[in-house]
Amino acid sequence: MKKAVKYVLLMGLFLQGSLNLTAQEESKTDEILEKFSLTPQIGLLHSWSDFKEDGIGGMTENNELGLNLLLDYKFNKFITISAGGMYGKVSGGSDRVNTAGSTTILSRDLGFGILYNTNIFELTLPRIDVNLTRLIFKDQSKFFNKFSVGLIGSHGLVFSDSEIYAKEDESVNLIYINETSPSDKRGSSGSMKEAVTSYGLGLSYIINDRFDIGVETTVRNVWNDRFDAWESNGSSNDKYSFTAIGVTYHLKKRKEVTSSVNNVPTSLATKEVEVEKEEVVEAVEEVAEVVTEVVVPVTEEKKEDVVPEIVEKKEPVVNKLTVEDFKNDIIRFELNSSKQTASLDKQVKSIAEKLNNSPSTIITLGGYTDRSGSNSFNKYLSIQRAKWVKDQLVRKYGIPNNRITVIGHGSAGTTQDYDPNNRKVEVIEVR
Repeated sequence: MKKAVKYVLLMGLFLQGSLNLTAQEESKTDEILEKFSLTPQIGLLHSWSDFKEDGIGGMTENNELGLNLLLDYKFNKFITISAGGMYGKVSGGSDRVNTAGSTTILSRDLGFGILYNTNIFELTLPRIDVNLTRLIFKDQSKFFNKFSVGLIGSHGLVFSDSEIYAKEDESVNLIYINETSPSDKRGSSGSMKEAVTSYGLGLSYIINDRFDIGVETTVRNVWNDRFDAWESNGSSNDKYSFTAIGVTYHLKKRKEVTSSVNNVPTSLATKEVEVEKEEVVEAVEEVAEVVTEVVVPVTEEKKEDVVPEIVEKKEPVVNKLTVEDFKNDIIRFELNSSKQTASLDKQVKSIAEKLNNSPSTIITLGGYTDRSGSNSFNKYLSIQRAKWVKDQLVRKYGIPNNRITVIGHGSAGTTQDYDPNNRKVEVIEVR
């Protein structure tokens, strides 16, 4: 009978460990995937080169289609780093250039007027987006939880292939060569590879926990004056711009995204918590506790048959602590989050050290939220926060499971919709 009970206990502990390990591995993978997204963009490429026409007419002419694809990595709440590639074409022209200067037209007079086309492929790495609204307003504004303005900067390489034509006959490819100055590159058609730096502004709107939509405009600065195959004396580097609309697809549903349902923000991602898995883990823990309580008294006279790791030495019930001893051990949470980063692990560690110094003390952890969600959701989230702290104390610091109970108080204690001080877990009872 004793061996059977021990066998059941060991199998329960093994199953619990396996589930916990699997849950931790999946959680780590999910955390990584949550940081990645894909953004295809389509927009207009516009040349700002030596042939740029002045005035409003120069803004509306010579716009060509461009396609861009970005792989995004969310470095933190404020910064996103991307890599990508863009394909398209830029074009322009001038009525001030005489085709007679070309070496390819000897017997024909096509007068003044040339055009150029440059096919491009731009490879960007890195691109950095800084979310200004998140940086300034943080989580205090419902509007800026979904709508954001950002600064964009990038660096990369542009591969281009340029050709110049006569306006009157676009079948004639013109080549200009200055025989007295061979280094003069005006009219030098052909391929080129050069560094390019861009800067601009972007607007984005969160549709749901998977998709964002955005619009942006950026100016590209090429590090030479031959991008349009026409190097003018004394001119600066060539430029082109890209104005585009794009849709961002997140590889994993985002936990921090909120949506308004009847004007009450609720978490979309928290609803995806794997409740069944948590219930299984909790059930195994309860079985292990019950079996431990049964086995230890039965085998008291023959302790060598009991697995040493599960035998707890009975100590006199001496409570050395009060709630006041834990007043500085408050664990804070981000909006709609039921997990905490390692940066505030010192509070959890402090609780663990006090419990280890007073082995008979039993505590109750209370979880709280702000008022930004519904009552049912806030109740659920507050319990999840308290459970997370208990899990850290048990698994990381070895505090016995039966010395910690949890309770969720929802948004009790605050009247604010977005109150960061009430997104917390604290010790509310000691016995």
